[in-house]
Amino acid sequence: MRLPKPSILPLVLLCASAAQAAATFTSPVAYLQAADNPLVGPFSYSHLENFEDGLANTPGLGVAGGVITSPGVFTDSVDADDGVTDGTGAAGRSAYSAGLNFITFSFSAAALGSLPTRVGVAFTDIGFRSDGGPVGFGTAVLEVFDGLGVSQGSTSFAFGDGSAASATAEDRFVGASFAGGIGSMRVSFLNSTDWEVDHVFYAAAVPEPGTWALWAAGLLVTGAARRRALVGAAS
Repeated sequence: MRLPKPSILPLVLLCASAAQAAATFTSPVAYLQAADNPLVGPFSYSHLENFEDGLANTPGLGVAGGVITSPGVFTDSVDADDGVTDGTGAAGRSAYSAGLNFITFSFSAAALGSLPTRVGVAFTDIGFRSDGGPVGFGTAVLEVFDGLGVSQGSTSFAFGDGSAASATAEDRFVGASFAGGIGSMRVSFLNSTDWEVDHVFYAAAVPEPGTWALWAAGLLVTGAARRRALVGAAS
C-alpha cells in the first residue's frame, strides 16, 4: 500500500518566517576603533578588513570599485588603525571611491562556509559634491543584498564635518543583519564621488534560541503530520 506523503508546508512557513525577513539596520554610531562595533555575537565566524596591508584579502571578501589609499593628508582611515587615537586618520589606509558613486563588497559562501548574517562598514569621509553642494557634507547610504542579488533594504543618514581632510570625529559605523544570508553590501554617498569607507565587518551569527525553537516546532508539526498519515493509511 502506498502511504500518503506528509505535508512539509508548516515547516517551510515556519523556517521562512524565521530566515527571510528583510534586513534590519543599526543606527550610525561614532567609530574610532574596532571595539566601537555595535554588532555583537556569538558568531560562528567573523572577519574585519581594515586595508592596512594595502590589500582587501580577508577570507571570502570581494571588492568591486574604488581603490585602497596610502597614508597621506587627505586619507581618512579609522582613527586607531595607526596605533593611536589622536583625531586623525592620515597615517592609515581606507577604501576610496576614486570617482565612483558606489563600492560593492561581496561575500563568498564557498570560501566562508555560509553567507554572513551581519555586516557593517565605517563611513570615514566625504569631500567634494558632484552637485555643487557644500564640501564635506553628504548623505551616506548602505544597502544589502541576499545571495541571489535581491535587495533586502537600505539605510541612509546625514554625514560630514565640512572638511575633506583626515579628521575622524565624524566617522560613523552602520551595520545590517539578515538571517537569510547577505551576499553583498553596497556603500555610497548621494551626490558625491569623493568619499572613503573603512573597517568592512562581516560575520555569521549563531542562531538565537527563538530561531531554533521555530525549527524545532516545524519538525514537531511535520512529525505529527506524518504520524496522522500513517494512522490513516493503516485504518
